[in-house]
Amino acid sequence: MVARSYAESWTQRELASRLKELIGLTPKQAQDIQNERAMMLKRGATPERVDAILTRKIQRLIRIRTTLIAVHERKQVFNKAQVDLWAEQEQKGEIDPRSKWVSRAKAGCCPM
Repeated sequence: MVARSYAESWTQRELASRLKELIGLTPKQAQDIQNERAMMLKRGATPERVDAILTRKIQRLIRIRTTLIAVHERKQVFNKAQVDLWAEQEQKGEIDPRSKWVSRAKAGCCPM
């Protein structure tokens, strides 16, 4: 799906939205929801109220998870493309393979 998102020029938000169809809660999140459901019912909340609250919480957790996945996957693709580009430029002799790359922090150059 990530490759398709690039081919079709999806935004990060569109990718995250489409991932919702494929991604659910993690096992830990699902267990936490079950525990929360049991606790709420034990405290006297009605099943309808519990379902309403937890449905919204599940939707929020999935939205957060799919956004994180979309961000991570897009960064992975960008990084891979950059490394491939450097390798191609090195093969063509366009860059010196002994070059030192300087990463930039918000405040300027990092010490090497």
